[in-house]
Amino acid sequence: MIPGSLRLPRWQELITVPHTLAREKNLLHALVARDLPLSEVFGYFASGKKADLQAAELGIRRLLSHQLIELRQLSSREQVDFDAELFQCAEDYQLVFAGYGAGEWQVAARNKGRLGPNIEQISEHHYLAAVETASLLDLDGRLEDATVLFERVRAFTHRFALHLIKAEYGALVRQFSRDLRCDDAEQRIRDKLQRRQKTEGTYEIFDHVAVANLYNGLGRRATPLDDPDWWPKGTDRKSRRAVTCFQLGSLVTPGGAILDGCYMSLSIVEEDGLLRVRHYRLYTGN
Repeated sequence: MIPGSLRLPRWQELITVPHTLAREKNLLHALVARDLPLSEVFGYFASGKKADLQAAELGIRRLLSHQLIELRQLSSREQVDFDAELFQCAEDYQLVFAGYGAGEWQVAARNKGRLGPNIEQISEHHYLAAVETASLLDLDGRLEDATVLFERVRAFTHRFALHLIKAEYGALVRQFSRDLRCDDAEQRIRDKLQRRQKTEGTYEIFDHVAVANLYNGLGRRATPLDDPDWWPKGTDRKSRRAVTCFQLGSLVTPGGAILDGCYMSLSIVEEDGLLRVRHYRLYTGN
């Protein structure tokens, strides 16, 4: 909590400004270039000349949680723990960029796969092993040839994500199903993505394409995998093929690790032998 006795210069009056990832991103890029006095950081969480200290506190804590920055006392140059009460003597502290390495390791550990059970040793210190991804697949229908359908929808999702990152909205709409395509479909998805990027920052890359649900059966019946968030009313059950997702990265390290951003899910059907998007959804979370 911000102490009630806190008094700051007029331009740093406490007001309510929504916290945004885009502001964290701007602050991080500034810290890469130079160390910043804590008092100067308030300006990155401001509307006009008025700073939101609650947003500043949240933004600093989030960058600290990614192990990207450190808080140091100016007089001793020693690292100290962050507390919002330090805003009362902000001129005595500064934020310092700590490098991307720890953040990349943190992200890699969260998304790592595992080695498969059959490891073949070729010679000393030389092995052949399969890496299994950490994601799980819900499968409705046949096990037979499910991996072929899995690869089809994964590749389709990969191409869709590529068009999105390149802002090729016309190409995205061409991958929509007949039920989703309409006269203003291109403008709708453009507006939705641009609204999010105003607060989250530009999406720089995509990663972690995953297949969550796979429909490899006759598809005529309701299944435990049905969800109104994925399948709009009126969706032809026989046409369902998969629900997939991927991550959009806004706060990204030079090594390509996504520290923050959002996710997109696609509900995929098949029409005339071609995969198509029946529904899409943007959301945050892990």
